[in-house]
Amino acid sequence: MFLHEVPPRGIPRVLREAYRVLRPGGLLLHMELLPADQLSAYDSFYLDGDGYYNNEPYYRRFRAMNLLQLRESAGFAPKDYVQRVVPLWTALGARPWQQAVTELDYAVDSEHTGRLMSGVRWFCFGAWKQKA
Repeated sequence: MFLHEVPPRGIPRVLREAYRVLRPGGLLLHMELLPADQLSAYDSFYLDGDGYYNNEPYYRRFRAMNLLQLRESAGFAPKDYVQRVVPLWTALGARPWQQAVTELDYAVDSEHTGRLMSGVRWFCFGAWKQKA
């Protein structure tokens, strides 16, 4: 959970380097802040306030970025993009985590995600690197 700490102009470089060193068939996955375009206006406003009051200078700009586009510009194929909402293993245990990864598909804009719900579940996004 660090991309929102990087100046926005540096994020594409970070992702290109991650793509370069990732093994073909590997998965690059980031736990991050919720994208603004997948939240209600109220929830987005709430998170922007959180960033402002926590002195997070790039928080809002990161949330406004198009994550699929970022992945594509780094070299990942658009069809290989993934995103999930998963529970924090250490807070909720193995079973809820396994269910979230294999059985459930929580919407990002829901009571199931991050600071917007009870319990601990986080937004993850990334992409698979095509096998050579």
